[in-house]
Amino acid sequence: MEHLFLSARDHVSRSKFGWVKSDESFTVQSFVTRYFPVAVGAEQIQILFDFFDAVAKLPEGTPVAGSYFLRGIEPRNLGLAFHRVFFAKGTL
Repeated sequence: MEHLFLSARDHVSRSKFGWVKSDESFTVQSFVTRYFPVAVGAEQIQILFDFFDAVAKLPEGTPVAGSYFLRGIEPRNLGLAFHRVFFAKGTL
């Protein structure tokens, strides 16, 4: 299954990769209120928090990707991992 970043601005644009960019400070709740027109559950808010926490530790301009995985035996929980991406020369 392919996982894509979805634009928070237009909710249409998709990309396999994202790039770290600095911005003014904000809370996850203010981000959800501003960019998500539908209700967002606690699990999605935690995923966003984990995403922003992971990305905040990387230098600006770093390419990143994310992937979901199943964790545990019973019950199995869906997790989300974020990865720094390294491109081979000439691939972009």
